[in-house]
Amino acid sequence: MSASTVRRNVRVLSSVFVFFFIALMLVTLSVETLFSQVKRPVTIDDFDVFQTMSQQQISSDGQWVAYYQKPRKGDGELSIVNIKTDKRIVISRGTNPTFTDDSQWVAYTIIPHEKSDAERKAEEEARKASGSREQAPREYNNLEVMNLSTEQKFTIDRISNFKFSGDSKWLAYKLERPEEPRNTQREGAAPVQQQGQRAQQTQAQRPQQQPRARGGGRTLGVELILRNLAAGTEIRLQEIDQYFFTENSEILYFIVIGADSTKDGFYFKDMTKNNSTQVPVLTGKGRYSGFILNEKKDAMLILSDRFDPAVKDTVLKIYSWKLKDSSAELLFDPLANNKFPKDKEMSSSGVRWSKDGKALFFSYTQKRSEISQQDTTIQDANKPTVDIWQWQDLTIQPQQWPAQKRSRANRGGSIEEPAPERPSNYQ
Repeated sequence: MSASTVRRNVRVLSSVFVFFFIALMLVTLSVETLFSQVKRPVTIDDFDVFQTMSQQQISSDGQWVAYYQKPRKGDGELSIVNIKTDKRIVISRGTNPTFTDDSQWVAYTIIPHEKSDAERKAEEEARKASGSREQAPREYNNLEVMNLSTEQKFTIDRISNFKFSGDSKWLAYKLERPEEPRNTQREGAAPVQQQGQRAQQTQAQRPQQQPRARGGGRTLGVELILRNLAAGTEIRLQEIDQYFFTENSEILYFIVIGADSTKDGFYFKDMTKNNSTQVPVLTGKGRYSGFILNEKKDAMLILSDRFDPAVKDTVLKIYSWKLKDSSAELLFDPLANNKFPKDKEMSSSGVRWSKDGKALFFSYTQKRSEISQQDTTIQDANKPTVDIWQWQDLTIQPQQWPAQKRSRANRGGSIEEPAPERPSNYQ
């Protein structure tokens, strides 16, 4: 190769190198200029546009996904996405999605609009300008139920809670109690007097208060609605407190707390029969809890301290109910068992069957009458309430009261074999 050819190749390579160097410098400068224009310090206002994702749910067949997105301020939205078709259904202010087990329906709650600071301020100024003392009426959550195949949906106002049955046939729900009207000038009230004068009313002039949904210290149950999703028909049950479906959805069992306390108790309804009535299993004024199924799913434990005229003290007892039977059987009564500690009472938690269903496990605590022995000679207003703490205590003072209550409770365990020929209690 001649020297001239070598020099020419060197010049070409040098030119190419210089070209790429200049191009690289231009790109670098452009990127730096771009970032210098976009990049800026993050402010508090930027956090308002950040969104969080939560409440993710997947349908049983894996075809639908639902999730909730919400900015720090403002309304969120619920997205329901079909994974196969990428179809996305957006529901403004929708939350808490729940799919039926057959993946044909989805239910979600529509929450009220989240007002901005400016909206709340404007409402307050308008209220003051009108001279009204009325607060804005309470806004309730609504329930929306959608058929995923047709996208047809129906809405239920003032929803309190709901459940789908395991066979995806029924929707059970309860509504919020109606809010009592709040009037600043109640009907029958005396007119407002001038300053310095005292408004006086006789007992007959005072307005009668609206009855509350309570009876003898009990919170009364409300109406329970059972909606057949396919047919759209409804069944209504009155004064229902708690309600549950069995795993196979053949039975709905529930607690009634009504104006007539003698009809309170544990009931069931056979969902496999058309027009079946509610059947009382265990009734009478008292508490009802537990509801623990055995391994075979054919019997249930019920705890109750229902009133018994033959017994002076009302204590928790354990009853057994064979599903679809019209009555429950008493399994364990602490007062009738000589080995049960006299200074203890059964706890409402921790009750369960043994695996073979032949024994019961439960816990007991100190009797409430033993825990608190009040001095009736001292008036409430004069009772000393002094908490003493020193630096050598193992726990700080706010934690000492809960620890003391747990210590006084003295929870213990017990096993009972409910055989008629040998009732026994093992500690």
